[in-house]
Amino acid sequence: THGDADVVVAQERSSTVTVLEAATGERRWSLDLAGPLTKFVGVLRDESDPNRLIVSSESEAFVLGLIDSALVGRERYAIVANTEPLLLNGQLVFGTANGEIMAHLLGRNVKAWGFRTGGSFDTRLVRVGDAVAGVAQTGDVVFLLPDGTLIGRAKIFGGVSADPVSDAGILFVAGLDQSVWAFDQQGQVQWRHRTPVRLTVRPAVRAGTLYVEIPGSGLTAFEGATGKVLWTASDVRGTVIGARAGHLLVLESSGSRSTLVTLDPARGDVLERVSLPGVVSITTDAFEDGRLYAVSDRAVLAKFAPRN
Repeated sequence: THGDADVVVAQERSSTVTVLEAATGERRWSLDLAGPLTKFVGVLRDESDPNRLIVSSESEAFVLGLIDSALVGRERYAIVANTEPLLLNGQLVFGTANGEIMAHLLGRNVKAWGFRTGGSFDTRLVRVGDAVAGVAQTGDVVFLLPDGTLIGRAKIFGGVSADPVSDAGILFVAGLDQSVWAFDQQGQVQWRHRTPVRLTVRPAVRAGTLYVEIPGSGLTAFEGATGKVLWTASDVRGTVIGARAGHLLVLESSGSRSTLVTLDPARGDVLERVSLPGVVSITTDAFEDGRLYAVSDRAVLAKFAPRN
């Protein structure tokens, strides 16, 4: 599910894409793009034309008119995509299972460039300042400019199963090597925090503070610039998905049951805990005081807006 100011876009596992009016939930259109066995990796709104939607499968990009679902373009990738694409300077940039970060030039239907490492890219690429960064399963960390030029490289001692995040020109990685890492764009280690277990939950960063779930310890807040531990909420797990009225929103998920926890960002104290049975995912259209979109295990989509 992907939310913008005027529309909400949802894609089912069967490949059906549906666009809803954000204000009312009314269906604008729904379209079956491919067969149920086709793997899709991401949905993007075209930055150069907000009336176009880019739906990416692992092998091609479908460019759709956001108003009427018209198929504007269909372009095949030179290599199978394995991650959600980033849209950079008119290019779709994604990681592949053969260890390559590749850029597809949208509208020209050609491969713009590729950069190969030794391991598969299974997690999202991340914008870090004016560069794009990726972490391979071999532990290779690379920083590339939008034209494919390598500007930084680093190495961690294992792969990743959680998407990295970035803030203020720093890449943060929660690794399977039992460490939290921070790198600058040149690949220089800013700090490293060792943990007793492998890290598998996606971290989040807000206003210079990094939040990482450390199994057995709880949700931990780090000072992004130094790696200093600010606090640990021992009874909170999951990912920080946003903030409401200055308080952190943490989503804890277990099967078809989710819990939304409100935390004090200064001390990590739990302010409220709300059980959400049947909810399988929650996304927000803005980190700060955004609208929340919840999806149930019966494919029901609900919107929650902040009170004025």
